[in-house]
Amino acid sequence: PRPKEKLLKSMPEDVEEAYGAHPAVGEIGVLARDGRLVALVVPQPGTYTGPRGAQETVRRALAEVSPRLPSYQRVSDFAIAREPIPRTRLGKPRRHLLDEAYDRARQGLGHGLEPGPMPREEMKPEDRALLDQPAASAVWDLLAKRHPEVRLAPDSSPLLDLGIDSIEWLNLTLEIGDRTGVALDEEAIANIATVRDLMQAVSAPARPGAATVGASVLDDPEAVLKPEQRRWLAPLTPWQTWLAGLVHRLIRLWLRRTFSLTVEGLENLPPQLPYVIAPTHGSFLDPFALIAALDRDLLARLQWAGWTGVVFRNGLFRAAARLAQAVPVDPDRAVLSSVAFAAAILKRRRGLIWFPEGSRSTDGRLQRFKPGIGVLLGRFHVPVVPVVIEGAHEAWPPRETLPRRHPVRVRILPALDPARLAREGAGGTDAERIVAGLQASVEAALSPAALPSDRPPAPPASEAAPRQTAPR
Repeated sequence: PRPKEKLLKSMPEDVEEAYGAHPAVGEIGVLARDGRLVALVVPQPGTYTGPRGAQETVRRALAEVSPRLPSYQRVSDFAIAREPIPRTRLGKPRRHLLDEAYDRARQGLGHGLEPGPMPREEMKPEDRALLDQPAASAVWDLLAKRHPEVRLAPDSSPLLDLGIDSIEWLNLTLEIGDRTGVALDEEAIANIATVRDLMQAVSAPARPGAATVGASVLDDPEAVLKPEQRRWLAPLTPWQTWLAGLVHRLIRLWLRRTFSLTVEGLENLPPQLPYVIAPTHGSFLDPFALIAALDRDLLARLQWAGWTGVVFRNGLFRAAARLAQAVPVDPDRAVLSSVAFAAAILKRRRGLIWFPEGSRSTDGRLQRFKPGIGVLLGRFHVPVVPVVIEGAHEAWPPRETLPRRHPVRVRILPALDPARLAREGAGGTDAERIVAGLQASVEAALSPAALPSDRPPAPPASEAAPRQTAPR
């Protein structure tokens, strides 16, 4: 899991200080929206002229600062404030008022730029020359088609202007590969800060030996992984297997005695692997609850997607991750290897535990599911098993150092058929429809208090698929 919102509990001031140090930023307040960080910004007077100038000045300022920060601290969208940011007597932003001020700013000023691609005659000569190259021109046309609602320019930021974040890089690079035959590697993606950088990257020759995106990520995922990465896919040694069994028994005892753990729906697990388990995520207690809920023999055949920023942050955590058979996932900075890990697990006919929200919920409400699980299910067509974990957020909220006694319940919902979700869900692609249908099915099983704050209970986009077996 990738708990981006941990930032807002412990260090929003650090992020605000980093961006606020830029001379074009007068004031800034950071908040979380749909699992992303966004900002309300008051530009520094004298650094711009007019509304469009303010928008462009702030956009460039944020784009300059973002590469210096860890991926989970980067702002992915912003709004220009017309009035000062609401503050306490001590000068700190009033966090509970930032949401309303951000919405007001978005509705009042917006981005201030006409949507659509910049005309070529308005571009610099070097940008026009770049667009004369077939691969660069194909990428420009692709971006214009994918993002008709924004102003597209060579200086546009893929993150701030186009919203290309996380696993969305995989979708884009797959489309680029289909249109141009050019494969991008992770190093190239990490160095792309503007649309111009992207066009230059597809026009440059590939580096020898680079791990590239394309069919190989899903069809031959282990070829994308380095030798030191592939070791996380290796089976446990007999000693590790014994120790993992002991830890499982201790975790189960802890959850039952301290949190009165109850488990429902074990019969909904498909009888054969591979399949994907998709739990809700509101607490660090969630993985422990799921470990305690499942049988040790089944856990031995499952692997977890664990965010590198937490699960793999030191030697002790890495040792525990190895016993749990977790693989390192960081979709913000290593999208290709993150998807390759998941694809390799499914190709090995093992089960995958993937938190579709990506990060913990800060308020206990369900968050928008990330598209990565839709990409995987759309390619491998294995059943997906939604799991609702209730009470863990109350037992161990994100802002607490230690858990407290509170009942925890794990509900395993009926398995869903991705093909049916792709037919009946909402969205423009199979992956989007699968994610939308999966989210709707989970929402239908939640209490109103656990639903996203912006919508009422929704019926599932597709009924639960009958239990099925994967072909051998």
